[in-house]
Amino acid sequence: MNLINASLMVGDIVELDAWCREMARVLTTGGHLVYSDFHPSWAQRGWSRTFRSNDGVLHDVSFNPHTIDDHLASLEQAGFRVRTIREPRFSSSRSADPEIKAFRRRWGNPPVVVAFHAVREP
Repeated sequence: MNLINASLMVGDIVELDAWCREMARVLTTGGHLVYSDFHPSWAQRGWSRTFRSNDGVLHDVSFNPHTIDDHLASLEQAGFRVRTIREPRFSSSRSADPEIKAFRRRWGNPPVVVAFHAVREP
């Protein structure tokens, strides 16, 4: 396999080291691992992953926060070379949106997600 893309799911993983080793096992040498998750700053702020079902019930989805250093150490131990880390924030082009303005007033403009691109080394 040459590419694995995993979006917004690594917080579901308790054992990040084991997950990274498995990704390395199934990727070919030179294969790319691209993944993202909610930014670790969420845990520092006490945020949680929630959704509201059609009947209006609020559900809280468990989350295992991993620091950026946790990700880097797990990737390195599994034989990956990190090429890119991105920590996007709400863009200024959406700054007129009242919900974005309210968010920024309350929280500043913290990163929303973190995304990694790593390559399996030989």
